[in-house]
Amino acid sequence: MRKKLLILVVIGLFSGCQGFVTQDHLIDNYYLVAVDDGIQTDLSYCPPDEDGCSPVIPYTVFAVGYNESYMIVKQHPNYDKRIVNYYILSVKDAKKWAGRDTVIMPLSLEKFEKQSKELNIEKLRFTKIYKDLE
Repeated sequence: MRKKLLILVVIGLFSGCQGFVTQDHLIDNYYLVAVDDGIQTDLSYCPPDEDGCSPVIPYTVFAVGYNESYMIVKQHPNYDKRIVNYYILSVKDAKKWAGRDTVIMPLSLEKFEKQSKELNIEKLRFTKIYKDLE
């Protein structure tokens, strides 16, 4: 834990920021993180036995919903508000995420709705929404 904190402080000092603009814990080891500006918000995986976090879904993530098995994510790629990508992530298989085996991405709204139905998660809703990024 101390190593992680030290790394975050050093990164902050070198990048000239005063800490994260966003660091919201979601479920298990998943966080919404933005270093300098909210538009940089990404979904990151921060394993407890390793230093640092790794982005799973790049910025700009603006809505997330989850249960014990799945996470759903809405994202504007590179903060292009004309485009909305949808993602489905298996929370249960988090350790495999680096291989992208557990991320269904990116999806159009139609494909997202179809995939949600196939996974029986069509009732899962976006519960954490950043209105200013939407």
